[in-house]
Amino acid sequence: APEAANAWYGGAASVTSPHRDRAFENFYLVLAGRKRFLLLPPTAPAWLPARRCVLARWTKGPDGWALVDESPEQTVEWLDCDLETETEPPAAVAVVEPGDLLYLPAGWVHEVHQDDGTLAVNWWYAARCDGARFCGAELARRLGEARQRDGE
Repeated sequence: APEAANAWYGGAASVTSPHRDRAFENFYLVLAGRKRFLLLPPTAPAWLPARRCVLARWTKGPDGWALVDESPEQTVEWLDCDLETETEPPAAVAVVEPGDLLYLPAGWVHEVHQDDGTLAVNWWYAARCDGARFCGAELARRLGEARQRDGE
């Protein structure tokens, strides 16, 4: 059974920042419109610029919307680049149209663009966080951190 099932609806202005879902295998089905996934393998964090950021969420309060730190002591990896223009080698592109199902393995770096009026659903299944794939992705992440710390 999936860990989560989600419905996504949005327009061309809805673009994700580059990220990776390390804990989930992702099955993504487009029902209407079109999505474009820019993809890099789990080893990409070895060469992508990244930084640690406090986990926060947009929250609506009595005075309007505000960005609220959920756990100031907890940070998340933020890939600080545009996969469309700032990566070498260039990102692979997967265009997902109505009726298409994309399997996105855990750990793959992706940035998602969509057309206006796009409707999609996805299912996240827990990924095994051990073995060669996990170790390779973790090594790449740590190499990227060391490269940035040393100013390269």
